[in-house]
This record gives sequence, C-alpha cells and structure tokens, in this order.
Amino acid sequence: MIHINTEQELMAKPEALGELDEDTRNDVVCSLLGHSDIQDACFGYYYCARCGDQVGDACCGIYDSSDVVVMGHDCPVCRANYEKLDWRHKIFAPDPFAPN
Repeated sequence: MIHINTEQELMAKPEALGELDEDTRNDVVCSLLGHSDIQDACFGYYYCARCGDQVGDACCGIYDSSDVVVMGHDCPVCRANYEKLDWRHKIFAPDPFAPN
C-alpha cells in the first residue's frame, strides 16, 4: 500500500509517469489519495469534482453527504465542511465557490 503524507510525495508520483493530460493526472491522484470530498451533485448522484467518478447515490442507495462540499453551494454547511478538508481533498479539485 502506498502512503502519501505530503503534497511533495504526491507530486513525485505523476511526474514519474511522464507527461500526463489533466484528466489522467486527476485519475492518478484519486487512485493514490482517494476521491475528493469536493463533489458535484445531480439528481441524487454525487461525483468527485476532481476526476468525475461517481462516488455516491442518494436515490437508490444510502449516501451521507453531510461532510462533503457540493460544487456551487455557497452555504454555511459547505463553507464549514471546506474548512475541515486538508490538501488531499483540495489538490487539483476546482474551487467549489467560484462563480459560474
């Protein structure tokens, strides 16, 4: 199992693979760190905002989104959740509070 404790350790991994496009880099980062808790949501489905993979289904399953930051939500809950996230969730993820 790979343990990555710092941003510098993470950055050495994709660099070892050579030139990567943004989508591939984000897939590698999520493979190494896990998906970001910054997420997109659409009709009860939740997606990692960094790589786009589906990470939750609140329609046909149980998904607790109480600790995630939903893209486009500029609400007190998402702001508080964002402050709790460390670099592993924020690196290469889009700014969830950026104006559309």
